[in-house]
Amino acid sequence: MNSSKICIFFCFLIMTSCCIIDPCYCENDDFFSNDCEDIPKIFFDPPDWIIGTWKNENSNQEIQSFTFTYDNILLTDVQNNIMSLSFYTTSVIEDRNDDNVYEFTLYSIPEIPHFTYKFVYISDSMIKYSDSGGAEFEFVKD
Repeated sequence: MNSSKICIFFCFLIMTSCCIIDPCYCENDDFFSNDCEDIPKIFFDPPDWIIGTWKNENSNQEIQSFTFTYDNILLTDVQNNIMSLSFYTTSVIEDRNDDNVYEFTLYSIPEIPHFTYKFVYISDSMIKYSDSGGAEFEFVKD
């Protein structure tokens, strides 16, 4: 059951990342005049120990790698599609950001419930990943 939730979530990400939507499309109308200015920009703030690319040790899994920059997180799936986790995310709450754990919850459109990612520092070359869908994997530094 947990793997089906993960599969549904990633199918949603893949399908929506293929769509071109202009979130700043505004009507010539007073009601919509300030909507473009109000669109939030989502940024992440990962700790230094996690910056870089981490590859899944199990190549048969949907998530192949995570790339952490100082303000973004990119996910590469099994088909080599690269997606920013901030895409279609309305807000991010960093639940924990310290020397050993980086955990955050993404909130997106109402049809998709929130989703929590957790990364635990094991060593300079390995992290443990888990999420609210029940997945657990180990990733190695690339």
